[in-house]
Amino acid sequence: MVPHDVGTDETRFKFLDEGFAAFFAGYLSGTVSRARAEPASRFGPLVSAEDLHTPRVVLGYGRGSRMLSALSIRFGEQRVIDAIADYTRAWRFNHPSPWDFMNSIERSLGEDLTLFWKAWRFSADPVETTPQR
Repeated sequence: MVPHDVGTDETRFKFLDEGFAAFFAGYLSGTVSRARAEPASRFGPLVSAEDLHTPRVVLGYGRGSRMLSALSIRFGEQRVIDAIADYTRAWRFNHPSPWDFMNSIERSLGEDLTLFWKAWRFSADPVETTPQR
């Protein structure tokens, strides 16, 4: 199964589609494990009240894939890949929201990621990406 089996709203939440595409390209090429997130101050939040004005090209590929890479740095690539697989199985052929995605990832990783999501998804503040293994 691949994340594209999930019917995400690509128009409003491109990072749930394009972010996965860019992340998996890095994963398959072996660059995710060496990745470090760029300062988040270059990007706006992934989910905003003015959603129609969000610059989707930048956020979809850039911040979305960096967010997944940051999870990989923190928890390890395989755990994040397994969490994404759990999310895909749970939401296959359905239409989840970003909150469904966040809840699924938290459930799979067994950790409350409220501060992580706040930094990556709802803020343009710089984000710390230190491993926690």
